[in-house]
Parts: sequence; structure tokens; C-alpha cells
Amino acid sequence: MAKKVLIITETGTNIGLGHLSRCFGLYEALEAVGAVPEIILKLDGAFEISFEDKNIKVLDWWEENNINRIDNSGYGAVVLDSYNATPGIYEYMMGADFPVFFDDMGSRYEKGTVINGAVKAETLDYPQRGNVSYLLGTKYLCLRKVFWDIADKKNKKDVGNILVALGGGDPRGITRIVLEAISENFPTISKNIVLGKGSAGYDVEKYVTGKDKVFQSLSGTAMKRLEENADICICGMGQTLYECACVGTGAISIAMSDNQRYDVDRWRDVGFMEYAGMWSDGDLTEKLI
Repeated sequence: MAKKVLIITETGTNIGLGHLSRCFGLYEALEAVGAVPEIILKLDGAFEISFEDKNIKVLDWWEENNINRIDNSGYGAVVLDSYNATPGIYEYMMGADFPVFFDDMGSRYEKGTVINGAVKAETLDYPQRGNVSYLLGTKYLCLRKVFWDIADKKNKKDVGNILVALGGGDPRGITRIVLEAISENFPTISKNIVLGKGSAGYDVEKYVTGKDKVFQSLSGTAMKRLEENADICICGMGQTLYECACVGTGAISIAMSDNQRYDVDRWRDVGFMEYAGMWSDGDLTEKLI
């Protein structure tokens, strides 16, 4: 009998799509080996996403009473990918036969398996405990199935097309700042702009010209096509950056949250991206140009 795997995660206006995207990657990998995954999703705010024909139940599991109604004993593994889990949620995870945690912060866990697929995560100082195992580094990165088989890319010398993809949620309006900088300094360059539905404060219309295109709620296949066709991508330091590295498209990255700053030096060590700075930097526009 195929093993059932429960994946618990979140997405929304102030969270973005990164957690859900890598959970989709895990979901598809589990299906590929004959497991039966299902996702319990906390949907925060007015946010539209494509479930891509996956078995997903929308549930406010941040409310502990809701998650405790789900019997975790019937699953071969229970996976948690969240920055918002309460102590009560972790207690629920400890009751699972095989708890698994996606971790980006070097956090400490009492038992289970910890997955950190970040670049050079194997160099992080995780505590060594006999009842905790670690899967660290990019060989454990969970990308969606469309990124599993990638053709070699020959990059062009000149930039004619820029992909701007700053996450499924951009409540601070950094997309507008980036588009303004490109439009004023490189008016001949065309832009493909990926926005998350439900995010507030975009106000990008005046920076979109006839040669530009705006996209929302893209499938993995559509996002991959944009990343492959771009000469360069301006993105955060989450899943889109890893996807660009996978397809061979150079990136200029902006740290869209405090925790993303910890990855800057490790990305610099592998020599892939150019770092523009934190979203809050007063000279962000100057550093982008």
C-alpha cells in the first residue's frame, strides 16, 4: 500500500509563494516514487493561486484546534514548511511517526528530519542529535517537476529582456521601484513582470509599455518559460532565484525579508548572483543600476 504523506504549509499576501512552491516540488517528487501526498494550506489574505491539480485542502491550521482535528498517525510522514508555526503546532508534529521540517534559519528541533536545500546549507552549524537527521545543501532543494530536466542555455552578451519577479506577495511595493528604475535608465529593454494576485500597492501601470507583459498566477511551466527566455532576472532570494540558477539565467537579487540576508555571502561564494541590497536600503535604486 502506498504511503500517505501530509504536507502542512502556508501562502498569502505577506508570505509569498516560496513555501508552497517548494512543497509542490516535494509533492511531485513523492508522487514520482509512488507515495500519496496531500497538502494542508493556510491561505493568508485575498490571494489567488493555481493548485495545479494537486490534492490541497485550505485550512486555517495556524489555529491549533483545527490542525489537532487531523489524525497524523495515518501518515508515513508529516512535513511542515512554515515561519509561523506555534509551539502547539510543533507539539502536533512531535506526535507524528516521522516528522519532517523545511528549515531556512538553522533552527533547532527535538526529533525528526530537517531539510535545508539552500546553497551551502551543509556549512551551517546545526546541533548534532541522535534523533535528528539533516538533509542539507542544494542536492536536497525541492524544485517543481518542470525544472528536473533542463537544457543547456547560451546566454547573450547584450540584455534585451528582463524578468521582474519579486515574489507572490510584495506588500512593500518593491516591484514598482524596480520598474521605475528600469524604465528611466533602460527604456529600450522589454520587461516581463510577474505579480501575485491579491498583493497590495503594486501601482505599476505607468511603467508598463507596449513591449512589456504582465503575468499573474502562473503555473510552474509558464514560470519556467519566462525564466529560460529572460536575459536577466531581478528577483528576491527565494525559489525564483534557485529556479533561475537551475535554468542558467543570471540574477540580480534583492533581499525581500530579513532572513534572506543570511544567504547573501553563500550565493556570492558560488559566484552566481549580483546582490542589490535589502528592500529597505535607501540607495536600492542606485545599486540596481
